[in-house]
Amino acid sequence: SVTPHILDLYYASSIGGKGTLEDLVEQGLASIFDAQSAIDTSKARGIRQMRQIVALQSGQEQVTDDLVANLDSLEYPLFFLDFETSRIPVPYHVGMNPYEQVTFQFSCHVVRSRGSTNLEHFEWINTQDVYPNFEFAAQLRNVLGDSGTIIVWSPFEQTAIKDIVVQAKKYEYKDSELIDWLSALH
Repeated sequence: SVTPHILDLYYASSIGGKGTLEDLVEQGLASIFDAQSAIDTSKARGIRQMRQIVALQSGQEQVTDDLVANLDSLEYPLFFLDFETSRIPVPYHVGMNPYEQVTFQFSCHVVRSRGSTNLEHFEWINTQDVYPNFEFAAQLRNVLGDSGTIIVWSPFEQTAIKDIVVQAKKYEYKDSELIDWLSALH
């Protein structure tokens, strides 16, 4: 087994264009370092891929000036947020459409101030047999409040929030203050 494997590369499927990843694997080239010559460093994704490779080769974190500047500009507290949702073909709750999103869990780690090493953890999971999205939103607001910086791994959480705003109109949800708060997040 090869470590680090080529599939550990950030967006490995994008290297060198269509079929390149498959070609490398067919040639028996399975190390992340075998991908180096196929990475397009004129694009942001390629730059990030090369940073990953350099970090692996050197054993050192890659901290760029723009990362430091971006981190310094963040408003505290910092909220590291993750959602869990489902979109099933057969609606679970009355009145829902097929594949309509249900947000049933969040996890949030909070750093309250610059230089703090204390990490607070908050979570919420729906344990009731009721449509959870609006309770999810209310509990999320209790954790996030009205100031700070939300950090997510991908745009998924933002999409989930937009879906809840749309669902609020569909289901004629009455807490306009909560919906305004959600709308300001995305």
